[in-house]
Amino acid sequence: MSNETIEEKITEQDQLLLDIIEAGDELTDQQEEKLMADPQLADDYRMLVKAKAEMLSRRRQDSVEERLTAFKASHQSPTRRKGLRFTLWSVVGAVAAAVACLIIWLPTTKVTQQEHNVPDHIFTADMTDHDVTLTASDETIATVKKTPTAPYTEIDADRLLADSEPDEKVTLLVPLGKSAHLTLPDGSQVWLYPDSRLKFPHKFIGNTREVVLEGQAYFSVVRNEEQPFIVMANGMQTTVLGTEFVVSAYEDMAPNVALVSGKVEVKKDDERAVLMPGKQAKLNADGHFSVRDVDTEQYVQWRDGYFYFDNVTVHDILLAIGRNYNVCVICPHPETLDMRMRFIADRNEPLANVVQRLNEIGEMKVVINENRIEVRSLSSTMRHSWRCRQCLTCDESGEDG
Repeated sequence: MSNETIEEKITEQDQLLLDIIEAGDELTDQQEEKLMADPQLADDYRMLVKAKAEMLSRRRQDSVEERLTAFKASHQSPTRRKGLRFTLWSVVGAVAAAVACLIIWLPTTKVTQQEHNVPDHIFTADMTDHDVTLTASDETIATVKKTPTAPYTEIDADRLLADSEPDEKVTLLVPLGKSAHLTLPDGSQVWLYPDSRLKFPHKFIGNTREVVLEGQAYFSVVRNEEQPFIVMANGMQTTVLGTEFVVSAYEDMAPNVALVSGKVEVKKDDERAVLMPGKQAKLNADGHFSVRDVDTEQYVQWRDGYFYFDNVTVHDILLAIGRNYNVCVICPHPETLDMRMRFIADRNEPLANVVQRLNEIGEMKVVINENRIEVRSLSSTMRHSWRCRQCLTCDESGEDG
């Protein structure tokens, strides 16, 4: 083969690689055929994809904490401009797979919605708008409205229950689209998530301080070694002396407890788990607890009025937004839901602002349509990352086998 022929072949290969990289992550049928026919060319392409991914990753290395600090500062400054926007960022969970997989496998591994059995509706809203209410014996004691600028409806149990009997059981109802901050009779504080209810006595009498939770709540318990604090939720008992923790017990999820500080004991029948800070105990379907590490910052920031998601699935982010704003969430792209992202926003902002921030990430297009938000389309990067994650040359970690 002459030098001229070799030079022409190299030039053609280089040009093909440049065309593919400049066009994005989607390959044409002709490009795929050429990659399949030339293993060396496929290897070169994979190296270029890796270099491109590493370059993008370096541009996204700002820490979530730094972004949150800047975000809070911009929202708390009295002189900030109305149009000031906080730049969000995300990292697709399957970037490593996109780097490591051979692209030639992609067309054979497309996953359909039927295979994943994921419905379009991620969350269904309540079409009736309700206020936060305090009830006793099925009668409403008080209906409380939120101050427009506050992230919560503030509830002072002692003040609202001044005329109640000490042992009277009351229930705080927090509907979808609302959240509440409750000060209990002993001074302990509870931040209730949307679609939650907490049953508690007017006064804590006896050897324990017991409350019953449905939904999700962040607890900051006043220490009292003589009177342990107990949270009953979906048959699970959490006992503390004084600490901060989150109990999640929605009907559509496995009940779990995450510990922010202190120490808690979680029990269900004969099963028992003792948690240290940064740990979460989840009650599995078989009745046993599984304990894992958890980023508790997401709960602390939620308490402070912010969405804070670090390496969280798109499904969980959309679900939280649906509950917070009481809007239906529709996503006809099941391949999106397991992707992991980083996302920060003020929970007290209008829904349109939060959706705008989601779209600024650039990984998907979300629109508001009446009382629902819809994921209309995915970026080529997200589609490519998902399909590549299914590649037969990858193991479960997304790296070459």
